[in-house]
Amino acid sequence: MYKGYLKAQSITNQVAFRMENSDELRRFSLSDYRWANEKLLNNSNISLVKGEVCLFDFGKNHFPEMSYEHKGLVVGLGKCLLYVLPICSYRDDKEPHRNAYCENNKNEDSDFWLLKCDDFDFITHDSVLSLRDLRTISSKRFIKKYNTSIDINGIMFKTIERIIFKNYFYDFYCSFNGLNKDNIKLKNVIDNTNRQNTNLKNKNTILYDKLEIVIEENIRLKQTIKQHEDEIKLLKSKELITSDK
Repeated sequence: MYKGYLKAQSITNQVAFRMENSDELRRFSLSDYRWANEKLLNNSNISLVKGEVCLFDFGKNHFPEMSYEHKGLVVGLGKCLLYVLPICSYRDDKEPHRNAYCENNKNEDSDFWLLKCDDFDFITHDSVLSLRDLRTISSKRFIKKYNTSIDINGIMFKTIERIIFKNYFYDFYCSFNGLNKDNIKLKNVIDNTNRQNTNLKNKNTILYDKLEIVIEENIRLKQTIKQHEDEIKLLKSKELITSDK
């Protein structure tokens, strides 16, 4: 059992020696320490919510996967699991960073979302949100909160959710998007039908009011005719009496 462990440690040490003058050795060691410390202490899971920006330890991973300490945006929750988009420093020498989604480049096919330090208090320099590196991690990888969040009902978060949906479930996204467009069309048809129905009801009310006037006029005319008929009968009766005399 320990032979495999010692073999792994031997190779790990060789890698560590190559990192002697690299900051990665510190990050590498810190990540291992946190993992081991959590195993010993078995800390309870922390409660997080969608939209929060926190510092996480993503552990040791293969390039180009995100590794070690990085900020991340919580975009989903699943019991003890978190769904997180990592945040890393903006680099002008990287074309995908320069082409990041932003106010002047609303390209939803971009790999990153530009976060300007002037707009967000949880970063001290321009950074990017990795839109194609959605990570499923344990909440135990949490390090600290920044007491800040992105409004999950705001345009930014809704757009990020849509891009994630498109990136990871493209076929389903297309089907959903098509159904959503059909739904909007049907709603417009229903709205138009409701408006037409309202107009017809209004016209019907006007016609009904006119009909009431006609009926009332008809009753009045009948009464007038009846009155005239009665007057004629009376006149005829008087004529008969006069002729008899």
